[in-house]
Amino acid sequence: MDDNSENFEDSPYIAVIGMSGRFPGADTVEKLWQNLCDGVEAITHFSDEELLDAGTDPELLSNPSYVKAGVILEDVDMFDASFFGLTPREAQITDPQQRLFLEEAWNVIERAGYDPLTCPGSVGVFGGAALSDYLLNNLLPNPDVAGSVGRIPLVLGNDKDSLTTRVAYLLNLTGPCYTVQTYCSTSMVATATACDSLLNGACDMALAGGVMVMVPQKAGYLYQEGSIASPDARCRAFDIKAKGTPLGNGVGLVLLKRLEDAVADGDTIHAVIRGWAVNNDGGMRVGYTAPGVQGQTAVILEALANAETDAESIGYFEAHGTGTALGDAVEFRAMVRAFGEYTRKKQFCAVGSVKTNVGHLDRAAGVTGLIKTVLSVRHGQIPASLNYEEPNPDIDFTDTPFYMNTELRPWHQADGHPRRAGVSSFGMGGTNAHLIVEEPPQLSFSRSGRTHHLLLVSAKTEPALDDAVRQLQLCFETESRTDLADAVYTLQVGRHGFEHRRILVCKHLKDAVDSLTDPGRYAGTVQPTQKRPVTFMFSGVGDHYVNMGRELYDTEPVFRQTVDLCADILASVLGCDIRTVLYPAKSETPAPAVPEPAVPAPETAVPEPAVPVPEPAEGGLNLRQMLGREKKTVTVSDERFHQAAMAQPSVFVVNYALACLWRSWGIEPDCVVGYSLGEYVAACVAGVFSLEDALVLVAGRAQMIERLPAGSMVAVPLSAEEVSPWLNEKICLAIANGPQNSVLAGSAEAMSDLETRLQAEDIVFRRLETSHAVHSSMMSAMTEEFEALLSEVKFSRPAMPYLSNVTGTRITADEAADPGYWVRHLTRTVRFDSNLAELLADPEGILLEIGPGQSLGSFAKQHPACKKGQWPRILPSLRNDYNHVSDTAFILETLGRLWLTGMTIDWAGFYKEERRQRIMLPTYPFQRERHWIDSPDKSLIPGASAVNKENKAVGKKDDIADWFYAPFWEPVQLPVAEQSPAKGKNWLIFEDARGVSRRLAQALRDRGDFVTLVRPLRQAQGSGS
Repeated sequence: MDDNSENFEDSPYIAVIGMSGRFPGADTVEKLWQNLCDGVEAITHFSDEELLDAGTDPELLSNPSYVKAGVILEDVDMFDASFFGLTPREAQITDPQQRLFLEEAWNVIERAGYDPLTCPGSVGVFGGAALSDYLLNNLLPNPDVAGSVGRIPLVLGNDKDSLTTRVAYLLNLTGPCYTVQTYCSTSMVATATACDSLLNGACDMALAGGVMVMVPQKAGYLYQEGSIASPDARCRAFDIKAKGTPLGNGVGLVLLKRLEDAVADGDTIHAVIRGWAVNNDGGMRVGYTAPGVQGQTAVILEALANAETDAESIGYFEAHGTGTALGDAVEFRAMVRAFGEYTRKKQFCAVGSVKTNVGHLDRAAGVTGLIKTVLSVRHGQIPASLNYEEPNPDIDFTDTPFYMNTELRPWHQADGHPRRAGVSSFGMGGTNAHLIVEEPPQLSFSRSGRTHHLLLVSAKTEPALDDAVRQLQLCFETESRTDLADAVYTLQVGRHGFEHRRILVCKHLKDAVDSLTDPGRYAGTVQPTQKRPVTFMFSGVGDHYVNMGRELYDTEPVFRQTVDLCADILASVLGCDIRTVLYPAKSETPAPAVPEPAVPAPETAVPEPAVPVPEPAEGGLNLRQMLGREKKTVTVSDERFHQAAMAQPSVFVVNYALACLWRSWGIEPDCVVGYSLGEYVAACVAGVFSLEDALVLVAGRAQMIERLPAGSMVAVPLSAEEVSPWLNEKICLAIANGPQNSVLAGSAEAMSDLETRLQAEDIVFRRLETSHAVHSSMMSAMTEEFEALLSEVKFSRPAMPYLSNVTGTRITADEAADPGYWVRHLTRTVRFDSNLAELLADPEGILLEIGPGQSLGSFAKQHPACKKGQWPRILPSLRNDYNHVSDTAFILETLGRLWLTGMTIDWAGFYKEERRQRIMLPTYPFQRERHWIDSPDKSLIPGASAVNKENKAVGKKDDIADWFYAPFWEPVQLPVAEQSPAKGKNWLIFEDARGVSRRLAQALRDRGDFVTLVRPLRQAQGSGS
């Protein structure tokens, strides 16, 4: 099946998009697959010391029928309670089956590439667990437990009905939740039920699985002839020596989705469930617990029919395979009958059973077989079924479609069919389930056009965050074929954003590995997800340069489309394509040399460094250029670009394109402010005038400025008050940035004289990259012409808060729509210091600089109203000319830092032009602790060993109705004892109906102790000896 040969729309098939579990000898699905391929039999043999420490009756150890082995799970007493919001006490009284199922539910969703707390659509949960051994053996025998927590919490923490609904509650899953109970076929029936719910539209994704945890884990069992438990803890499915299987522990879940949806959503599809069926044997068998050949045959035939496939296309059959003489023979007859309805072909289908590797996992058995089968069809390998030497006498493989698979073998497609398999699971009581599984379709995904990638990691605690980083590093090191673009996509859309966060911008997989090992390469913070007010600060001319945003134009469709739109609008106004000036061909030749200016360049006012300035490293800061120690090669385009008629429209275009790019990524402004020319972009974004009108205004204004006499603008590290003595009719205060930064403007001659004066007074200054003295009296000569242009513009009320350069505060609707305002804006001082004071009054706000360079952010950080804690929320969008880093890397760093502040990113918008895939990555590193109530130490109770031989679970009631009750005490008068009590110990024993208490009381009396028997609702009697 591939995406080119099949149309997945309205497909009746189900995709397996996630698998997770913990199995004997394997704490992950990957480890399980490795064990299967290696032929590992995950049986644990216990020493006598281990069994005694676990509370085993010493007399059992000498019993020849006692099997000192088991199939265990490690660390079932461990759980990350705080992660799921449970108190330690709540965790202690919760069945480990529920805890494991909950953890693996989280894991399977993350392994599919989804955030478990914000899954899209309706998600259903289907599963089942066994009767709680933990309740019977550990909680109920501890009287202080029930007394301290009460009956209801015990029921909720241990009743099987809580299994799926607890997951739904804690993960906020709103689809159907079914607890399934069909004994051994539970998890397979849950899977089939989930498939039905998906097809009928009851949910959009579905969790399905099962869990089995026996308590205690380290315990053997008494072998009884004819029982399901084998005499040597080995499963020999279909073999002549088959005498049962070891009962084991495990948990497994799959995440399912309609195939068409999985393809459309870019999910990793591990396999396709093509057909399924569930039925019951009814009464056509020898006993209630016996298997039925007719029912098993029917369920296989129904699944094949639903899959609309021929039995000859089935290359592997994962059998229920419990390894009992009767069960194997009945199952094999059913298999042969079912396939016989389709074919007479011989020995083309391999047979195996995962129970030979991990034992019978009871409620988790079916899903474990399914996971094995999914891995087989995906990897194209069939693991060996272990412990098979000679067939059961009632089984003859030679004249059937089947053969026993006894070695790891490659599985190739046959006759043009995709790899297909059947999976059976049969439950005590007669409920049978069968699934037809098919290899996944081959899907194609786009290559990323971005040169760099943003990697996000978060966790609830700092130790968990460290673990998550290490897990990723190890994953990237070992999985060298991982597509980094898909990996970062999965981390962005498929992980919940917790409070402890780190970001990393990297170029390729090796860069990611190296960076994850270097704390200096990534940034971090502790911030919950939250909405913060965002202000777009649009820069003006001064920090602009040729090719600003060039890489974004090449790689970001939104940016490119916006620049192209603006260029088309400007073409008729400018008489040229502004893109040829903004983004000239890389083969551009240098312009003719021009003589050095008579006045020293302002950069010469910067003191010489004490040590030589190093050459720029690749992709780093050019300090020589930043400090003015490197002459730039000036091209013809450079000269043209820095003319006002080109520079100002270019800055507007880049600023506006950046704003559109940020908004496409989900970063919407709550307020806008512009810096000089930037106010035109702010007004356009705020809806004061259309993009077309804004471009005509900016271009026309720039052309008018171009026709004025040349002027100059100089930045000095002084306040408006400090520069006031220098102001006159030829020199104006153009911009007030703050107490330590002002911009002066005036005629070239006057500004040249000022620069000489500044040098003489050792005042550092910087001449701006502009040819005219904007925001000065020199602009007055064009005001009449500019007013005529403004009269053609349609003005509207601002659609969002917007700060005025002229007044320094929020603009009014009347001001924004007044042509005279824009004339005053041209000739008067820009009060950016007042703008910043208003913005910085909100300590939680984000100031996002839109445009080339970081000057506005620098002004904000230097402002007296800015606190140090606000610095991380003052962010740039585009690099400086002297910062030779990737434009993509630079803006991704800012995007990541926005995420660090708790902002929510619109990743759908970020990837709108790409088709990315959700892939398997390491899941959340749970910080598990022991949350466990130990079973009472029976060795402290005299005679317990004798009692255990008759009733291994002391205190266990025969009637389930007696398991939960409220203690009731009735005061009675204690009669005087006829004899004086001896000096033995005192015991208070509650009498039971089975005689255990009486035998224990007698044993205690025989050793000289005093015993009081308490009989229900009758007078207590005391006796002693």
